Amino acid sequence: MKILISIFLILILTACSTGVSREAAQIAYHHEMSNLVSDCFRLGPVKGEVEASWISPEFSEHRKAKLALTQNALDKYGADVDNVVFINTVKVYEGKNTIFAQGAAFKCERES
Repeated sequence: MKILISIFLILILTACSTGVSREAAQIAYHHEMSNLVSDCFRLGPVKGEVEASWISPEFSEHRKAKLALTQNALDKYGADVDNVVFINTVKVYEGKNTIFAQGAAFKCERES
């Protein structure tokens, strides 16, 4: 019983950790292309990568990959990026369990 509780707590704690900076958290995240970014300047592609745990729920690992996508957009394009559009995720099993998220970074005009 103690082992089951320990595993459950580990799953909960790993699902809640983000590892994203405050600046990256300010970037608007979109699950698909929409009119919200149609008038924005496309900065370019961005990807996120996380090594997935064999015991964590898959939705948690995809969430971490999307957070990595946003953080990498900030790292690559700096303060110019203010919107990220998610395109897809790919799960790869080649020696390690890896999830890749792909998207695009945008700079949109903000109203003052």
